[in-house]
Amino acid sequence: MFTGKRPTNDMFHDGWNLHNYAKMSLPDSVVEVVDPILLREVEETSLDASSNKSDIGIQKILQCLTSIIKIGVSCCVELPRERMEISNVVTELHRIRDILIRTRRRGQHEIIGLPEGIYI
Repeated sequence: MFTGKRPTNDMFHDGWNLHNYAKMSLPDSVVEVVDPILLREVEETSLDASSNKSDIGIQKILQCLTSIIKIGVSCCVELPRERMEISNVVTELHRIRDILIRTRRRGQHEIIGLPEGIYI
């Protein structure tokens, strides 16, 4: 969902799959695998960012995207016993949501491009 790629995408062959694609991006190249539609607002804002506050908001969003990709990768490990437990997934997703909400409340609403009153 976050990469915009389907597991059946033509780019995945010869042992290359969506899991490997997302995993190889961690931790420093998530921007390269995240669906460009998700990044459009962040990229436009970063070009126009005139304040340190905007830069901080952008960095928080990118950190959250990295965390989400990490969760997705850990939930898709081949061996079930090595996968992240669902209670930990829920805890991490709540933490990410809280970070995004705090970022939004600090005047970063325009960065994440959500209509007023809509929360992640």
